[in-house]
Amino acid sequence: SWASLAHGEGVYHLSFTDQNCLAMPHLAHTVFAGVMLLIFGAMTLLMSVGICDMNPMTRSILASSDAITTFKILIMKMAVVLLASSLDDFHRAQIVLILMLIYGALYFYLVELPFYGLYVNMVWTGLTTGLMLVACMLVGLQFTIAKEVIAHPHYATNMTMGVLYGIFPAVLLGAAAVHVRMAPVRKLDKHLRKIFEDRKEEAAVGSVSAADARDAGSSVVSLMGDLKAVYRFKDVRQVSLLCRAMRKWDEDGVPDKEASEFGEFILKAAMARMPNHPALLVMYTNFLVEVRKDGQAARTQLQLA
Repeated sequence: SWASLAHGEGVYHLSFTDQNCLAMPHLAHTVFAGVMLLIFGAMTLLMSVGICDMNPMTRSILASSDAITTFKILIMKMAVVLLASSLDDFHRAQIVLILMLIYGALYFYLVELPFYGLYVNMVWTGLTTGLMLVACMLVGLQFTIAKEVIAHPHYATNMTMGVLYGIFPAVLLGAAAVHVRMAPVRKLDKHLRKIFEDRKEEAAVGSVSAADARDAGSSVVSLMGDLKAVYRFKDVRQVSLLCRAMRKWDEDGVPDKEASEFGEFILKAAMARMPNHPALLVMYTNFLVEVRKDGQAARTQLQLA
């Protein structure tokens, strides 16, 4: 036990009781494992940030729009693994901390919805909900079940069946929670689409039509005025969630025109409400590159960011 260090005693292996973990070559193995742990952890964190993309039209399945949230979630997952393997002498504190960390990851998955793909968010949230079920069972057993119950011959079987038959409903519950979480976004999307259609009709009156604007290479949204009055957006995250509606392509992989116009409407309305916001400027830059194929305008937006 590592607690023996406080009494100046050696630390002996639990299975091989005659082997001191702080003696050579075990000490060298421990140091090497610690160094590799730091390298692997750092590389994993860098890779998790690397998959983040502020391009709302990215085709990457696991792309995330929020690097900070993705970083926090991975830190929590790494902490769960470390606690599960290194805090056995303080079992109650161990399982409570693990429960709190899994809850934190579940919170960020459900509230922030960091991935662009709806089904990707459902899968990750569902899997984390399954972990939450197991952690809650472990905490409940640790603090409520008497030792004589644990010693019952059918105890292990019952607990195994509980996890086996409970994990699937838990995963489905997490996925359903994402669907419910998206309800306010869908409602706001419907509201803004109505405004967009009304604005498009107004812009076509007394000016060029929407079709003529497309033929001329300009945007229908560019014909609309006073975009600042469209909606008072809460933050960039809300804008990012709404912009995911433009993620539609035809059979040739070309962005859908109607969806792209609505996405541009959302971006420009948000930029009118939050001018010179770096995240919005970068998102609009990617939109210009991916949809409008306008490198010069994209370069200008990137310089402003």
